[in-house]
Amino acid sequence: MIAGFHACDFGTDLFSRIVLDTAAEDGIDPVAFRALDRPAPMVSAAFSDARDRGFITYRGTDVVPPDLDLIARLRPRWLLQSFRYTSEWLRFIWAAKDSGIAIFGDCNGDDVTLDCAGVREFIGLCDVFSPNETEALRLTGAGSVDAALERLAELVSVVLIKRGANGGAGSVAITLLSGLGYRVIASTGRLDEAAYLRALGAADVIDRHTLSEAGAPIAKERWAGAIDSVGSHTLANVLAQTRYRGVVAAFGLAQGADLPASVLPFILRNVTLAGIDSVNAPQPVRLQAWSRLASDLDLGKLARTTKVIGLAGVPEISSQVLAGKVQGRTIVDVNA
Repeated sequence: MIAGFHACDFGTDLFSRIVLDTAAEDGIDPVAFRALDRPAPMVSAAFSDARDRGFITYRGTDVVPPDLDLIARLRPRWLLQSFRYTSEWLRFIWAAKDSGIAIFGDCNGDDVTLDCAGVREFIGLCDVFSPNETEALRLTGAGSVDAALERLAELVSVVLIKRGANGGAGSVAITLLSGLGYRVIASTGRLDEAAYLRALGAADVIDRHTLSEAGAPIAKERWAGAIDSVGSHTLANVLAQTRYRGVVAAFGLAQGADLPASVLPFILRNVTLAGIDSVNAPQPVRLQAWSRLASDLDLGKLARTTKVIGLAGVPEISSQVLAGKVQGRTIVDVNA
């Protein structure tokens, strides 16, 4: 069990009160919360395209570092630090570093480079720095992910560049559905891993390229339902080949955020395209989902999809991720 604390500011505004009430309902420890004597207005807008996704946020006031006494009171082993490189934030991060706390540095969409004030110092303070692909290219001005990785590695010992989707969610979906008695067809770009997918429960394995190009608006029925992490032409083709009254759940955009499909599967076959909800799902729904995982998920097969490594193994596994050679989920044990 990992204990975590959230350092957050809450104002006198209604939205702050709603979030505080929700946090209390979810049992989140408020020990690191800070109360302001004024409103704390903030508006966030989500976006996604074929290569990236994220949030654009407007704040009515500056975000200031947590109180330094939190470091002494909580004594965390790790600090998950957002991309803050002003002098006051750097002083806070230095204080954490000097206290023996390891720093995991996140990134965001700021239009900055390594030459901007404070950026190199922030990255250099991190034990692990984790931008996504777009952020890494923007920061370094490099022409490729490999070149960006090389430049960032000059500043920090461990760099994790997030790229697209891996096979973790798909592996769990195969395990769950096959365990419930469904005949599962798995789509992959690595046909040499067909044995791994069949061991999880897939009855058949197809090449993902058979779905990734533009296809007919409606085609021969092939499956009663689907779980898609890819989007774009792949999702359009999956919909076109779904049987009457079938349901397709979409939760990713590895190929793209577009959906070049037609309405024909919906109006001729009564196909349903369902979305997902993990952020705002009410507590009863969450409990039901976790209960179903506890009862329906084969833990032996789950173990087969999971690999645990120590922090020292991160550089090697990162190279495998970039090469598209990782299957399932990789868990980093920071204590190993």
